[in-house]
Amino acid sequence: MGTEQVQTEPSRDTLVETPERQANPSSASVEVKDESNVQTIELETLGLQKGNTFCMWIDHFTSAAIRPFFGLLCLGVSICSVFFSAAILVTSNNKPVDSWTIQPTVLLAIAAAMSNTAVTVAYSQAVIIAWWYRASKGATILALERQWEASTGLFSPLYHIRHPSMVVVATLLVWSMIADGPMLQRAASVVSATQSKMLPFNVTLTPELPSGFSGQRLYNDIIMTDTVINTCKNWTAQTPIPLAVQPPCKGSCAATVRGPGVTKALCNTQTWPITYEMYHDPNATWGNWPMTVSLNTSAPTNPIFQIRVGPHMDGPGNPVPQEAAVTIIGTISVFNASGKFEETKCFWVPAIIDYDVVFGGDGHVKLLQDPLEPTGRVVALANNTHATQGWVEPPWQPATLDFLVDYLASFVKANASAVAPVPDAQIEASTVWHADATTYNSQAFKYHNFSGQALHESFGDPIPDIIHSLNEMMFRGAVLASATESNVSELIDPGLSIEQNIMANQTITHNVFHSDFAWFGAATALDLLVTLAVLPLFWGFWKLEKHLSLSPCSLALAFNSPLLKEADPVKGAEGVVERYGSVRIRYGEVVEGDDGVVMPAETRSIPPAERVDSMASSRKAFGRCRDFGRA
Repeated sequence: MGTEQVQTEPSRDTLVETPERQANPSSASVEVKDESNVQTIELETLGLQKGNTFCMWIDHFTSAAIRPFFGLLCLGVSICSVFFSAAILVTSNNKPVDSWTIQPTVLLAIAAAMSNTAVTVAYSQAVIIAWWYRASKGATILALERQWEASTGLFSPLYHIRHPSMVVVATLLVWSMIADGPMLQRAASVVSATQSKMLPFNVTLTPELPSGFSGQRLYNDIIMTDTVINTCKNWTAQTPIPLAVQPPCKGSCAATVRGPGVTKALCNTQTWPITYEMYHDPNATWGNWPMTVSLNTSAPTNPIFQIRVGPHMDGPGNPVPQEAAVTIIGTISVFNASGKFEETKCFWVPAIIDYDVVFGGDGHVKLLQDPLEPTGRVVALANNTHATQGWVEPPWQPATLDFLVDYLASFVKANASAVAPVPDAQIEASTVWHADATTYNSQAFKYHNFSGQALHESFGDPIPDIIHSLNEMMFRGAVLASATESNVSELIDPGLSIEQNIMANQTITHNVFHSDFAWFGAATALDLLVTLAVLPLFWGFWKLEKHLSLSPCSLALAFNSPLLKEADPVKGAEGVVERYGSVRIRYGEVVEGDDGVVMPAETRSIPPAERVDSMASSRKAFGRCRDFGRA
């Protein structure tokens, strides 16, 4: 394909312009320097004739050995994979794991594989173009050999790092793409996170207890309903309250719902002052109610802590015109042997209360107690327990709160007493009115403020707990009635509905994907560096022929191998295969023809003046391209 000439200028270090190079600008001159002379070997690149540019571009897309456009496309794919990875990380960040059919980590692995494969393909095309372009510009055989070695294997570019070039840098960076996949994998991880958001829900709950919920009462007799009996049993056992929302709550949903409860309607307080002398006087008395008799003595007693709860039926002359719960709380408050005993009687009437609740994902609800308003936030009074509601059948009257209050009273009642002082006792505590533990029950112990001082005595206020317990019983009753009774809407005040639309703060603790964009940034930086290193190697591809490659046949043809002198140089390695494809060869010998004669190969140097020119038979191929031609 070319000519080998011997120059007679031993000290010349630059490229030599030969007549052939001047006549054919597409030829490349490569300088080889030794101690005695300088050789310039013309590598025939077979450039297309002027006016055939269209065919050259078409051939680069079709039958070219080097495919720069495909390589550039692969670099584009690598860049696109970066945006694909970014979209995955942004989309999946803080999203639940179970919301993805294909896990983001799998998609990132696919993106990394696409990027690595695309860069490898682009690099394989780029090194061919870079080698031939450098040869076409003129370079020593040593330089071309170094460039080729730098593009092969992992250790070769490390060895040639002493002679830096774009090929060395690109090769090292392409190898570093191994880290791209692990970095992308580190960019996506699974963590446990708590997420909250406000969502609309629907709940079925009557805001009032239906009239006659407890049953029917005649004086001191009552016939209970199954619903109220089950409500009391569930409250005693503290079973979970079965109240679900629609759509179902995931995790926990904090909301406010309206349900039945009681609110304070009327209170009367009576106070008995206790002086220092009274507290030491065995004959002093205070309070209205009979005291619990001490088990240890028959001495007189006085009240120090009392809880009494009972139902109140409406009727003429009553202080409230509807059913109510009556609480009587008596407490002593003494400091340094003086103070007071106070008795408060309150009427608690049915009302509609705003409750803070938490719905669980298991279809149950938990009732919370507002510390600022422990007896509930009142929305309105209930009007379905008045005497005007009529009679079940005379003289039986519908009872709504009745049995609930009676049942609660058995759990919260208390009647703790103080024992009279003994004036000449040796112990100071016995010289004053002091608590008698034998009259205590669990409620008295619960609210007693133990000070350790004989002259100090006080109790806490039990009303918040009592009313909260009653409200909880009524709330449980409303849940049960709404679920089991079909005529609830007819037994509550007109205009009320058992269907409530609420807003709830849904809180979910679950596994979510967490995107670490620092690792993604490192992977992206590596991708961009590799792309920027490989891209310049494509420079000059438009000056090269389509058939050029680094295959042995292509290189042998370029270096004017006598064995391939009859191959079509325009077709490059493809032409060699077409002409010599059936020839059997072996290193050091060649088998030629059908007779299988083995002929020793000649290992001789080609004289400088000898030129094997196969161009004459190939000029007719100039300007032709597959399926396209010139007029």
